[in-house]
Amino acid sequence: MNDKTIIGLICGGGAVALVVGIIVVMKITSPKPAVEVTDVSAAMPSSPAKPKSAQVGHPEPVTSQRLTAAEEENARLRAQLAEVGQQREREVRSVDLNRQASAEKAKLVQQTAAARGSVSGAAWVIRANGDSTILRGLKVTVMSSQIATASIKPIAERTASLLKESAAEHRSAAADERKRYPSLISKDYDPGSLEDVWAKEADAKASETIAWMNRLEATTDTSDALKAIDKSSYVKMVQAVVDAATVKSASTNVKGEYSIADLPGGKYYIQAMFDTRDGFLLWAVPVTINGANVSVDLFNDSALVLK
Repeated sequence: MNDKTIIGLICGGGAVALVVGIIVVMKITSPKPAVEVTDVSAAMPSSPAKPKSAQVGHPEPVTSQRLTAAEEENARLRAQLAEVGQQREREVRSVDLNRQASAEKAKLVQQTAAARGSVSGAAWVIRANGDSTILRGLKVTVMSSQIATASIKPIAERTASLLKESAAEHRSAAADERKRYPSLISKDYDPGSLEDVWAKEADAKASETIAWMNRLEATTDTSDALKAIDKSSYVKMVQAVVDAATVKSASTNVKGEYSIADLPGGKYYIQAMFDTRDGFLLWAVPVTINGANVSVDLFNDSALVLK
């Protein structure tokens, strides 16, 4: 082969290779035809879904349980709120009633105080033999129904102090009697024994007077204050209470009658005291003054204390 023939073959072979390469590239880059896919499951009959309770491996949801618990808690809270509201209404109603009662009481007190009145009566006693005695010149006192303990405390303390001094004097007198009459002292007789008895009585009265004061409230009923006094110290302490609670007083006339007028309306005690060798009587008769005359007789059956 000559040179021209070789060159021609080379050129011809190159052209063929070029054509073959172009065909290959076109096949690679050309889009593939779409393949139709049929949904097999759509053509198959559908089976019914299992109920939740029948599903295995899937626990029942707790949402409904939580809702029930929340509803119960809400109901409980609503009941509590309702009870609180009702309690508040009862408290408000009670306060209103108390205010109304206080207002009515104050109004009644004002009306009663404006209705001035008087008290009168007679005084007598019936003795053990059946005879009656008219009490002439008896002091009758109108006392307030309430008494402040502070007003009689100094008197009680002073009384107790005097009683203690008296007890000390009796004990000293007993010692003097024994020194003066030593020869009279024997198993059956002691010249100072009587003074010792009086000393013990005075000590007992002093102790009871202080105890009486301690039993009283800051403000107490006047009659209760009189009842609390021990019998051993009646006269002194009764007079102390009477002096502290006195509103007005008068004395009975020759007929044993008394009259006390122009008293402000309100509650009082009619007090008198009769103390003789035959006995002791103390009156503290409750009375209400309301624009008219009130009759209160003082005799054995109406006495607070009779001995």
